[in-house]
Amino acid sequence: MSSMDTRSKTFMTGLSCRFLLPEFRQVPEVTAPLTLQHFLFPETHRYNIRGDGDKLVAVPSKDSSEVIPIFGIHLPEGACAPWAWYDPKEIQLPEKRNTHGPPSYRPSKVLLKGEKSAFFKPMRYGDEKSFMNELDRYKGIHNAHLDESLRISRLIGLTRDDTGRVFGLLLNYIDCGHRTLRCAAKPGTSRELKQTWAQQVNDTIQQLHIADVIWGDAKPDNVLVDQKNNAWLTDFGGGYTNGWVSKELSGTVEGDLQGLRKINEFLLRGSL
Repeated sequence: MSSMDTRSKTFMTGLSCRFLLPEFRQVPEVTAPLTLQHFLFPETHRYNIRGDGDKLVAVPSKDSSEVIPIFGIHLPEGACAPWAWYDPKEIQLPEKRNTHGPPSYRPSKVLLKGEKSAFFKPMRYGDEKSFMNELDRYKGIHNAHLDESLRISRLIGLTRDDTGRVFGLLLNYIDCGHRTLRCAAKPGTSRELKQTWAQQVNDTIQQLHIADVIWGDAKPDNVLVDQKNNAWLTDFGGGYTNGWVSKELSGTVEGDLQGLRKINEFLLRGSL
């Protein structure tokens, strides 16, 4: 698509939204607590944009075709069996940024029963292979009985409905303010703190390898730095990123060590 096509498409989208604003203003305010169900299956309204004299207006559409959900995959029962599962209707969204409908953002922090915080990682239709790979990694972490003090993401359970459709992972929530190691390691960050992060990442990878667990996509973007400036390893979905782990070493101990060396260089030498 050319830049002109992109600009035209953006203009038309903005134009359509403009004429929908009067309709949006009629949407009643949401007063009930929002749940993950609201995000996964939002109420949908269809409109056609038509000319009315010298202006455009939004007219409710008679199209009643089913809206295909973006999220949700079906997995063999055996793949889900070891894990607890949570109905989306029982998972609350802690913030209500939009009072006139379901959230327009992708929720990350959610609340389980007992107000327990969790990180929601959604799975889109067609993600079965990567999802199964990630489940296998978390199963390995679970079976290894790693010390709870090890700073890694861990699987709490799955979000799933009565039909067996799985919508995503529920992981331990890391209070980091979306701050990754790449963001945290600024030029002005003290060398002592960078050395601490390097040592933490090294120690964590060593403990994983002792337990025969592979990290996978080793890079600073997959390390979160929490509010206490501790480094956490996340994203056990596998894969690789050019410049950090080579394709032929993806999913191996050697690949993790290759990525680790480059993370150390990034932290201690400031090179990418």
